[in-house]
Amino acid sequence: IGLCRAMTPAHGLTRTTLGQHRLHIAVASDHPLAARTSVTLPELAHETFLVWGTPGRSGYADLLIDHCRNAGFEPDTERTARQGTPPITAVIGTRNIAFVTTPPGPAAGGQAHVLTLEPPIHAPLHALYLPHATCPSRTTFLSHVRL
Repeated sequence: IGLCRAMTPAHGLTRTTLGQHRLHIAVASDHPLAARTSVTLPELAHETFLVWGTPGRSGYADLLIDHCRNAGFEPDTERTARQGTPPITAVIGTRNIAFVTTPPGPAAGGQAHVLTLEPPIHAPLHALYLPHATCPSRTTFLSHVRL
């Protein structure tokens, strides 16, 4: 089983939604928004959002961009050079922001801060797997894990 967010399954794989995670906004601790506890998405229209995939080629980046579009603006995005880094740490040392599923409050040893995003928006968590293979562990996992 592979876990992903909004990734289109490759030929031969099946995708099952395990649940939805609430999205929040991460900023570096010295970012002007770090003093706040919550924000609305339209308030972030002039910020630069870090993404991990290339828009148009990443289902998850496209999902995040669509959330911004649904809020009434075209977001400025930057593909982070910190690939493999959790989104909460990628904002450290930058003026950029990132969507995260990390709970609100201080994070990354105080180097980042997570703001509640109002109203709530969500991102799916998917499982990818080969549908024709039999695997008791996979069956157990998929029948018990729902977020």
